[in-house]
Amino acid sequence: MMYKGAKIVYFSGDVQKLKDDLAFVRPTAFLSVPRLYSRFYEVLKQKFNEIQGWTRTALEYALQTKL
Repeated sequence: MMYKGAKIVYFSGDVQKLKDDLAFVRPTAFLSVPRLYSRFYEVLKQKFNEIQGWTRTALEYALQTKL
């Protein structure tokens, strides 16, 4: 990957700024600890539960198709 121009970016140290860091870096691959992936999952699950109507139906269909 390094041969093709990949870069290594290290964590800035502030979990509250992680979202901003990821938006700035836009990683193709993201390596982390399971606890962080669990936090991402919980936030996404909460956002998905707030969606209603046709958008929710389309989202559920897309998720079932993917899984």
